[in-house]
Amino acid sequence: MAEDAKGDLVTFEHSQKLIYLIERIVQRVELLTPDPLCVAMNGFRHERLAAPRLSMIVSSFDRPEHLKLVLQSLKLQSSAEQIEVIVTDNSPTEINRGVVASMRTPFDLHYFPTKATCCYSAAELAAAKARGDFLGFPSDDDWFASEYCERMLKAADANSWDMVLCDCLYDPWTAITANPPLEAGRHRILETNAVLGQVDKAGFIVRRSLFLEMEGFPRKVPGGPSGSDGAFVQAAAARCAWGKVPEVMWSHG
Repeated sequence: MAEDAKGDLVTFEHSQKLIYLIERIVQRVELLTPDPLCVAMNGFRHERLAAPRLSMIVSSFDRPEHLKLVLQSLKLQSSAEQIEVIVTDNSPTEINRGVVASMRTPFDLHYFPTKATCCYSAAELAAAKARGDFLGFPSDDDWFASEYCERMLKAADANSWDMVLCDCLYDPWTAITANPPLEAGRHRILETNAVLGQVDKAGFIVRRSLFLEMEGFPRKVPGGPSGSDGAFVQAAAARCAWGKVPEVMWSHG
């Protein structure tokens, strides 16, 4: 019986390895035959715009269902034709690759796997390849109002701002799905104000040249890991012209 049990175990392990190899072969085929409407499978090919106004760099780690939602949110943007989207993935599973490959979008969509140790470091690497005048850094659990990109860009242009902020609805999904449901106060509006330091998770776009000049997100210690987007907003506000769209334009969590 022991030999039979061992034989069954080996057979199961072999079948799992075979499935894994088949999946990897399929991925390699996808690399060679990218969908013309989704240019994620073959590096940074640019099919739509020579120079998009805004590059949205979406950080995601093993959360394909969340990623689908934020990409759908960006597809519904009123100015979707003016943006490009870069999905960074620092997970070794690369499970998000299939999500990006299946999306049909009105903008250039890029998949950017990386071995970066955190999402902010991954975003910095992607920013070096971005082409937009401005950069945005959403997470895979964000959702944007349909006029988010348009309103933020118009505010930047009209006021010659290098950075634009907006308020957000914080933790709506956590509140809704909690068991038992959390009190309505959990659906709080997070008011972002860089001067007063009231920034945790920030909804913002920033001029790409400024982000690169600042060398990305501030480090808590020299040579250490990248800091948060809130820390960047506070640092950038001290050295650039910035302002705020006084409305709730996105949700986080």
